Amino acid sequence: MVYARPEMPRSAGVFVGNVARSDRHGPFRRLARVRYQLAGGLLFTVLLPALLRAHFDPTLRMASLENTVFGTAIAMIVGTYVIRRVLSYPGVHAISYVPTIFLAAYGAVALAFLLLRIEYSRFQLLASFMLAIPWFTIGIFAERHYRRPLFAVLPVGDTSDLCNLPQADWWPLRDSTAVPLNTSGVVADLRADMPPEWTKLLAASALKGLPVYHSKHVIESLTGRVQIEHLSENSLGSLLPSSIYLKLKRVLDGLGVLIALPAILLVGGIAAFFIKREDKGPVFFTQPRIGLGGERFTIFKFRTMRTDAADGAHYTKHN
Repeated sequence: MVYARPEMPRSAGVFVGNVARSDRHGPFRRLARVRYQLAGGLLFTVLLPALLRAHFDPTLRMASLENTVFGTAIAMIVGTYVIRRVLSYPGVHAISYVPTIFLAAYGAVALAFLLLRIEYSRFQLLASFMLAIPWFTIGIFAERHYRRPLFAVLPVGDTSDLCNLPQADWWPLRDSTAVPLNTSGVVADLRADMPPEWTKLLAASALKGLPVYHSKHVIESLTGRVQIEHLSENSLGSLLPSSIYLKLKRVLDGLGVLIALPAILLVGGIAAFFIKREDKGPVFFTQPRIGLGGERFTIFKFRTMRTDAADGAHYTKHN
């Protein structure tokens, strides 16, 4: 059994040798593996729409079919890669990211087709996108159910609360020159005074591409509870998302709204008709709310209450 050693060069083969994991058994356990998700994705989200398109439209040009198969395969693989990167952080509920990630991947492929004037099948592209969302949602659910992440924990500082969390498997390290192959990352109390040998292990792990997490952040991510030992300029500031993430999210949100606008207008128009028909009252319910940064804004949503319902702030009050 070979392990990672801090003195190894970056090109050395490391992290060889697995430790036991508490994986569950069941009929859908294979879906928890990435290779089965990718293989099933190619068959279910790429080839199946192509076969359906070719069957129901014999006049379809072969160039259009081939271009769309190639494009949807790229979108599926890129979306899978991004989801894997999101899943790598402990406690992240990646299922909620699936629609947004694949919308961006397939949208980029469609945009490339349009800008490059490449012939493609809109039906095949849309069908592949609609099939990719449920397929990878099921795959991520199976992975979360059957394969819990395994983290190596450094025996330095306060990690007692961490090892008691049931959301993952924890492997306390006893040797400062070894990390198992199948671990999802290394967790350490980075605030503690760390001996040089453990510091070398963290550096070697980072150089080999193995994620290194602060135990406080892992506990907060897995439990959803923020630990505040003392207030300083970083205790609350570190909770703010990256500015790049906020800008990217705003762009993706706007893109998603533009793409879904026809369906939103159709469904919203039907809902507005029935709301107005019900009691002739206003279609929308408005109320002031407190948003990001404490800024006040007005929320608009379809009215589901009677117009004579009690008014006032029942949940949001100024204090």
